Amino acid sequence: MSHVVTIKTSLNNLALIKAALTTVLGLSYKENAQVRMWNGRTTPAEVVINLPKYDVGLNKDADGNYTMICDHYAWGELARHASLSKYPKTGFGSEQFTGILTQAVNIVKATLIAEAQGDKISFSAPDANGVIHAEVIQA
Repeated sequence: MSHVVTIKTSLNNLALIKAALTTVLGLSYKENAQVRMWNGRTTPAEVVINLPKYDVGLNKDADGNYTMICDHYAWGELARHASLSKYPKTGFGSEQFTGILTQAVNIVKATLIAEAQGDKISFSAPDANGVIHAEVIQA
């Protein structure tokens, strides 16, 4: 049985993805590194989200979007991360993380727009439903 999971996303801007990982989700990453998987296996990725034992990698596809690759055990490690700790541990997987990462990227986009207008964005960690709440704070 394979432990490898690949998930296509609609995300296509690496700078926004990296900013979302660090500023919104509090996750660290390495660039052009190996994704650690079950039984010591590794695979290269453009961006690797660092987790204690297993990692999640992101690689650009031919269509310009990013695909995540990881061992299926990585979802459990992500669910235990502090920024995702309100999310229920059971049932957390690729669909939930893809949704959270997409929201985080959108918050980074909104923050750039708000800051250009002199405003700020306030946001929360994902709640129990995986929703990141954000609000514009006008200057």
